[in-house]
Amino acid sequence: MASTINFDMTSEMALLISEHSCRKCGKVYNDPVKMKVCGHLVCAACASSKCAICGVGKGIQGPCNFTAKIVNWIKEMENKYADKSFLINNIPKINGTDSDIVIPATQNPQQVHIIKTAMKRNSKGESGLHVACKQGKLDKVKQLIESGCDVNAVDWANWTPLHEGVQSNAFDCVRELLNAGALVNAPGENYITPLHQARELQFEKIVDILLEFGADPKSIDFSGNIAMSNGLEVQPTKEQLFVAQIKEALILGVSDDTKKVLTNRTIVCSGKFNVKKTDVIIYGKADNLQKHTSLMAILNGIPLVNERNVESLFSPDFPLNLNFPEELSAPLKDCIMNKLYRKPRLFDGMKFHVINSLKKVSRHNFVLNRCQICEMIEAGGGKLLVRPPAERTVDSADVQYPYHAKGSKKLKSCLNYIVYDARNAPLLLYRMSELRHVPADWIVDCTLAFKIIEMDGF
Repeated sequence: MASTINFDMTSEMALLISEHSCRKCGKVYNDPVKMKVCGHLVCAACASSKCAICGVGKGIQGPCNFTAKIVNWIKEMENKYADKSFLINNIPKINGTDSDIVIPATQNPQQVHIIKTAMKRNSKGESGLHVACKQGKLDKVKQLIESGCDVNAVDWANWTPLHEGVQSNAFDCVRELLNAGALVNAPGENYITPLHQARELQFEKIVDILLEFGADPKSIDFSGNIAMSNGLEVQPTKEQLFVAQIKEALILGVSDDTKKVLTNRTIVCSGKFNVKKTDVIIYGKADNLQKHTSLMAILNGIPLVNERNVESLFSPDFPLNLNFPEELSAPLKDCIMNKLYRKPRLFDGMKFHVINSLKKVSRHNFVLNRCQICEMIEAGGGKLLVRPPAERTVDSADVQYPYHAKGSKKLKSCLNYIVYDARNAPLLLYRMSELRHVPADWIVDCTLAFKIIEMDGF
């Protein structure tokens, strides 16, 4: 659990100002912009075709709105309030280290808290907060929230403490969790949201407060049930996000200086990718970035960071501030937000049989073998089948809806897939709503789009 360390006003303001000052002019950022490739931040007036800090010449990527919000807050505090006691009481809290600055919800709706220590869990994967909510113990819930625990932690069934509070009809606990920034639309087992639960159990008071805090009445569970069908609009939320502290980094062709920066922060440097242990992938040149590893990073929500931007790992707005390789930028941002919001993985709820004749896949400069395609499917939460599903073994009446396929008209209810080599397609290709043949290229395309997409011709 995160511990809170309170510094005096002068040191806190000095830290904030130093973290948000232009390295070109030395002043607090004025209209901060991010440079392409290197990702350095400078004032708009200090920007040019080449980065004023490292000299890389690729121009401006665009404004950095998140940093601008922090800078505006600092300036408001300096200009509006001369009373130092006000600043002491209202400055963003620094939890543990300078990498944990939290901006007030009115300034930043996407707050990220770094979890310093792993929570103890019981045999069901439940944290102490889960249990307290199940038992309706409001005082214990308040105590755990104040200690800095993850209010969005999921158990082995993907239930959050909010799900447990709703299930137990513990209204006061539910209200406390929502006020603490709990994810009101977190999909639990079978994508059931707290609103699905409250409506099913007819807990009207809880339904009302969930809607008040932004519950989506149009959310759909795995069986296609809509939370509510009254057409209510989604309200803005004040949710808070939690990210695990970086403990291990996969390093690919980085310098000794970069390794020193990481080890000084007690981060283990590893040369091997580990789905369970790797928290971030840091690479030197683009050539060092292993193609299969980058796809696995997307599927697991693991940030890819160039060593020139290694300091961004310790920035107050990590991981929202990261600058990714251009060709992977969109899917990496989507997968990280997907993970922060505790949503299901890309292929969750889907079953795949990869035919044995598949030897090699070449797609978008990625060259993969059958084993690597299978690893990608499992990393995305899909289930591998030893035998191919057949029309007679698939129940067409059992219609279900994988989470990330909802945007596809053809695939929104398809659970079963047979993956084949596009260069050697089978004579018989299923095109049913519940069972389809897809080329292995499709697995790569879905990963790069971070959604289940339709391909021409299948």
